[in-house]
Amino acid sequence: MENQSAHLFSTRPPRRAEHSNNNTTTGTTAGLSLLDTQFVDSNTSLSILGGHDWDRKALAPVPRTSVDNRSLLPAADNGGSRSSSDKDENNSVHNSRTNEGHNGGTDSLSQCKKQPAALDCSSFVDPNSFSTPVLSSAASTFSNRVLSDLYTTPDSHTFDTQDSPLNTPITPISPGLYASKKVPSASYTRFPLNDPDLERFVLSPKVFCLSLDDKIGKGSNAYVYSCQLSTVGIQNSSFHIAVKIPISRNKTKHIIQESNFAIKLRNYQDEWFKIHNRFYPFIDCYGLYYLNREQFPLFKKNDELPCLLMKKMSFGLSAYIKNSERGYETDTKLSLALWWKLCSTLLDALTILKTLNCVHCDIKTDNIMALEVEDNDGSHHHDHKENIFFKVIDFSSACELGSLVKCPDMTLQYTAPELLDFTKKPLPTFQSDLFSAGLVLLEAATGAQPYASAGYDHFFLLTVIKEGRVLEWLSAEDTNVLKAHPDIDSVLRKILVERAPLEDVVAYVDRMHV
Repeated sequence: MENQSAHLFSTRPPRRAEHSNNNTTTGTTAGLSLLDTQFVDSNTSLSILGGHDWDRKALAPVPRTSVDNRSLLPAADNGGSRSSSDKDENNSVHNSRTNEGHNGGTDSLSQCKKQPAALDCSSFVDPNSFSTPVLSSAASTFSNRVLSDLYTTPDSHTFDTQDSPLNTPITPISPGLYASKKVPSASYTRFPLNDPDLERFVLSPKVFCLSLDDKIGKGSNAYVYSCQLSTVGIQNSSFHIAVKIPISRNKTKHIIQESNFAIKLRNYQDEWFKIHNRFYPFIDCYGLYYLNREQFPLFKKNDELPCLLMKKMSFGLSAYIKNSERGYETDTKLSLALWWKLCSTLLDALTILKTLNCVHCDIKTDNIMALEVEDNDGSHHHDHKENIFFKVIDFSSACELGSLVKCPDMTLQYTAPELLDFTKKPLPTFQSDLFSAGLVLLEAATGAQPYASAGYDHFFLLTVIKEGRVLEWLSAEDTNVLKAHPDIDSVLRKILVERAPLEDVVAYVDRMHV
C-alpha cells in the first residue's frame, strides 16, 4: 500500500481523464454557533443557531416591475438571441416613446400590446418602477439554472465524482500564472485580499478559464458548483473540479479563512510524504479564482469575489453510510476494511493538525469525503478498500490554537461535552477534535447518528451530550454490532470513554494492525 501511495502522489503532470456524467455530488455544510440558546434543524443534524448577520437587503421584497422577468431568460426556440430586425423595431419604438412628451405621440407600451408578434417588450420599463438589469449574453445561457438557486437547496452536500487521477499535482507557485493586483475593469469592485500569500494563490484568467456547470451543494456561507478548469489557448486541456462560491460579499471572509488554512496544509504536504510516505488526508485545493456577475448572475452588480477551487470528490461519507447495506445484523455499516481505513485517515489528519498546532473544530460525517480511483485499465479494483480514499474537507472553522478567542461554529451531535459548559467559556482543543472523530467512527460502525436514540428534543439532547455518555445511548441493535467487533469497540471506548490522548490512540491502533 505504501508503494501505491508513493506512486499516486508523484509530482509528474496529471494525465487527462475522460469526463464521466455519472457523478454524485457533495459540498460543505458549515455548523452554527454554540453560544446561543436557540436551535434549528438541519438536513442531517441539529445545529445551534448562532448570531450570524443576515443580509437584510437580500431578504427585502423586490419591487414590482412592468417587465415580465421571463424576458430576461433565453427563449426556448432560439436560445435567447434576437434578430437584428427585432432590435431595430425595438429602437424605433423606444425613440417614439422618448419623444412622446414633445409631440403628443401614442403610448409606445400600448403599441407593444397591440403588436406582440412584431415587437419585443422586454426593453420597456416603467420609469417609476424598479429596473431589472438584463443579463449579458455570456451569462444568459447559465442564468436559467442559476436563478433557481434562490429558491431551492439540494438535500445532499457531496461533491461530484472526479475522473481525473488521484495524483493531480499542486498548482505551482509561478508569478506568470497568477493574477495581478490591479482591478481588471472599472465596472467591478474586486474583493481585496491584503495578503501576499493569498495573492500568489489566485489563478489568472489570462492563463486559466473557468466554466461553471451545475450546483452540487449549498451551505450557510457558500455555494458549491461543479465546473471545468482549462488552460487558455490549449484544446482538450480542461478537467472537472469543484468551486466554492461565497453567497454574498460579507461571506467572503469564510472563503479567505479557508484558503489561508488550505495554504498552510499544502505547505506541509511534502514534509508529510517524506516522513510517512502515506496518503494525505485533506482535500486538494488548487487556488482562488475571481468571478463576477457575468460568470455568476447571483452576485451583486459590481462584485468580483474570490472563489476556492478544489478537487471534485466521488461521494460523501454521510450518503455512503446511508446507502450501504449490511450482510448480517451484526455487521458494521461500513465494511471492516473501509472502517479501519477511515480510522487511519482521521488519526493521520489529527496528527497533522496537532503538528501544525491547529484544530479543525467541525469534524463530522458531512465533512468527510471519499474519492474512488480507477485502475489503469479504467476498471474498479476488486477490493473496495484499495480504490477508495477518504478526505477531510471544510476548513472554514479551522484555525491555530493561539488565535482562538471564542468557540467557532460547530454541529451539536459531534461536539465534545466540555465545549457545552458555557459558564467556563471553553475553547476547542486536540482532544475535542479527537472526540468528534470518534463520533464519526461510531456512526460509520452502527449507521446511526450519535445520540439518535435520545430523540430530537433540543434541550434534552443538549443535556444528554453534556453527560458525555454517548455509548450508553446506543440502541440494542447498535450495541450488538459493537459486541460482535471487540477491536472496534475497544478503539471507540478509548476515544469516547477513556478520553485517551491522540498519541496513545494512534499507538494502540498501530499495535492492533501489526
